[in-house]
Formats: sequence, C-alpha cells, structure tokens
Amino acid sequence: YGLIGEVFANTSRVVRITDPSVVVGGGLLDTEATVGVVEGGHGPVVRMAFVAQDTDVELNDVVVTSGVDPQVPAGIVIGLVNVIEEDPNAPFLTFFVEPLAQLERTRIVGVVLPPL
Repeated sequence: YGLIGEVFANTSRVVRITDPSVVVGGGLLDTEATVGVVEGGHGPVVRMAFVAQDTDVELNDVVVTSGVDPQVPAGIVIGLVNVIEEDPNAPFLTFFVEPLAQLERTRIVGVVLPPL
C-alpha cells in the first residue's frame, strides 16, 4: 500500500505506507467507521493513533483504509495489528500495524481509482 507522491509524463512515484509523509484514516475490517489515523515513519510498521480507549481491537486484527480521505477508497488492506499500547489514564489507544505487502520487494504496483 502506498500513495502517489509525484506524477510524471509516463510514470508516477509511489510513497510507501511506512514513509513518514503518509497519513491516512484507518479502520478495522468489517467496521464502517474511521477508528484512527495511520501514520508512517515508524520503521517497518505503521502506527495507528487516536483510537478511542473502548475500541474492541485484538492482536492480528486486520486494519484497512477507512475512506475518510477523498483520494483513498475505503477497504484497502493495510496490515495486521501486532502491538497494542494501552494506558488507562489516556483517552486513546495506540497500536502498531505490520503491513501485509512485502514493501521492500515491490517493484510494480496497481493504481486504484475512485468510482466516477
């Protein structure tokens, strides 16, 4: 998973989901709500922040795009929850998500266009 970073005459540069510049709304598979904000810049994983404390999340839950961003459709798989940080005194949970795509070995990507 990534976002178009630059567009050229015949090609585009894709920025990986793990890049620090990437921020996208995320949710859990089979939920329609935006659960939190997925952010790159945390090594080989991404961080999902601003998740309400009462969110029902478990290790290995699937995280998808939520569709809150107009340029990113809902339901694109980002990865699996692999660490959940809970602080009972904080209003939010934070968890880390391991991307399912083999980002270091990807050379060709497909582009998902929004419906017309």
